[in-house]
Amino acid sequence: MNWSESPVLRLFCGIRERQRTICFKRGGEKEKMRQIDVFVMIYYTLDAYWQDHKTDELTNICSFMCPFTFTGIGSAIPSYYIEFCEMFDKENYSVEEGYEIMKKYVSTLGSEEAAKAVDDVPFDAFKDAYEEYAQNPRR
Repeated sequence: MNWSESPVLRLFCGIRERQRTICFKRGGEKEKMRQIDVFVMIYYTLDAYWQDHKTDELTNICSFMCPFTFTGIGSAIPSYYIEFCEMFDKENYSVEEGYEIMKKYVSTLGSEEAAKAVDDVPFDAFKDAYEEYAQNPRR
């Protein structure tokens, strides 16, 4: 299935198909993705794929990674976020780096389903989803 025609794309962080230019600024600098932003985008990607591909393996990964289960920063199973932070220990990343990190991190999960989920995501869809997510003041 073409990702641009998928109902998953519409679920993926509320992406609307449109051309737009968004420039995020904080303190006069172009915004970077924080560690938690990258982790949340990985979770959103896997969760969106899970909507159409419900398997026990993917259900468990999404449940364990969920960054919204508890207040604060982390994952439902704390080791997921802790290991992520140990692997990728910079505080900020470009969107391009975040996209590459998503692919690298998911490959460490040992799940073919999770790997398929991120392989199907084009960079532009990831970037658009992040830009929309970054507009949320509660992130």
